[in-house]
Amino acid sequence: MDLPTRVLTMAAEIISRGGMTAVAALGPVSRAAIPRLRPLLNRGMARAMSVPAGTRWWPDTESPVPGEWVLGPSVAADFTARGIQSPSAAAELGSGAIYYIHGSGYSVCSPATHRALVATLSDLTGLPAFAVSYRLGPENHCPAAGDDAIAGFRWLLETGFAPGSIVVGGDSAGGHLGLDLLRCNHIDSIAPPAALVFFSPLLDPSFALSAEQEKVRRDPLFTAAAARRIVGWYVGDAAYSDPRVTIPITPDLPIPPTLIHAGELEMMSADAREMARQMTAAGGPVTLRIWPGQGHVFQLMSAGSTAAGQAIAEAAGFIRASLGSGGRSLAQ
Repeated sequence: MDLPTRVLTMAAEIISRGGMTAVAALGPVSRAAIPRLRPLLNRGMARAMSVPAGTRWWPDTESPVPGEWVLGPSVAADFTARGIQSPSAAAELGSGAIYYIHGSGYSVCSPATHRALVATLSDLTGLPAFAVSYRLGPENHCPAAGDDAIAGFRWLLETGFAPGSIVVGGDSAGGHLGLDLLRCNHIDSIAPPAALVFFSPLLDPSFALSAEQEKVRRDPLFTAAAARRIVGWYVGDAAYSDPRVTIPITPDLPIPPTLIHAGELEMMSADAREMARQMTAAGGPVTLRIWPGQGHVFQLMSAGSTAAGQAIAEAAGFIRASLGSGGRSLAQ
């Protein structure tokens, strides 16, 4: 049976707010409704985001997990001018790459919903980007998404990119997956990426940090209780103490230069602050920026928001600087 028209209308009005925000704003939607609701939210978000003119993107059929290559306008033009046929050919030239893990509350979104953001990062850095599409809840449970993110990164290594030439980016749940990727690669003796760039990253899937932040300032878009319910569909029967759920940041973890952005208004600013604190305590070089007056993953609206545009430009500058010795953009 189709979702009621009133729910569809509500969903259409909130799609531009982002994945987890959109689902949480729908209120008490059942987990059974998410697979039916997801296509609407994903299509709406993809249409709401303005992909820069001249961007190229395509799915890579060789990847062991779904995903798409995204070339911002400057990179697409450079590929054409230099006769570069593929990102793997760019790797042979010593180019770096962005590996992007989208956010979703572990229940919605895809590379298509984040294509505009990824394309802008690609354009401003001169780097090709691969956006991974991982398995979502409630159909799949932890650690399915994490395993997919790890498989996608390791496939990039097989195509010719060195770990130190890749910058891992992610927002919300994508930040959580990026941290899991860092830890699991370390366990398997794989070198860390050149840098990490996280927008409104999730650190605490129990949302206890967010619940404490709510006592100081209420998030204008969603609540800790709603977010825990949504992410809980993916956590499933796993314990919150499981290191694939609550990821330990220990002194032995090789933390590369890391940029963390969060919005002042969002409850998950608490996650961003705590992630930065733990990484710094573990010896990592971390830059934390809390953006005044902004909400969860505000960078998605880069085409219509001055702050979002500034944040992405700052992230792009950080990526370029991080690859100064370990990799290079095609423009260099």
